[in-house]
Amino acid sequence: MGSRKQILAPAQGKALPTDTGTDFMALDAATAAYATSSGASYSQTHSLSAKCLDSPRPASIDSHMANLDSIFHGLADPTRRAVIARLATGPAPVSELAAPHDMALPSFLKHLKVLETGGWIMSDKRGRVRTCRLRPEAAQAAEGWLGQQRLLWEARLDRLDAFLAHIHEEEPNNDI
Repeated sequence: MGSRKQILAPAQGKALPTDTGTDFMALDAATAAYATSSGASYSQTHSLSAKCLDSPRPASIDSHMANLDSIFHGLADPTRRAVIARLATGPAPVSELAAPHDMALPSFLKHLKVLETGGWIMSDKRGRVRTCRLRPEAAQAAEGWLGQQRLLWEARLDRLDAFLAHIHEEEPNNDI
């Protein structure tokens, strides 16, 4: 898959993130919108669009992607998924969270650190007891990204279905 770059939609003055390996439809749409609004031809604006593919990503996209990376990294291990599942029922002390797992406490604490870094949990210490709580923001961010991907792929599959139906209609009927 290609690296993520941005497409500049001059008509709207916005940078649209896209995956250059798969989403040239957005490039064509941005180019067509600019050509229509400026009176320029598609070929004149196509070179402008191609230059925009080489421009660097804004820092906000990088930080957002890094945040998603840490969120999904938290889900990448069965121990961490079990901790999230347990915390979904309510807050728990670290000793209770560690009990069902066959590992040393320092190793388990590394898992909690990954979950805390990813935004899945927060902890507070009262006396000698550290209690962990689930933070819904990480799940909401993951759900939002997955929803965007679902919509993107549904649209792509709908276009593929329409294209295949169009090709099927154009084929001569060879039934005898």
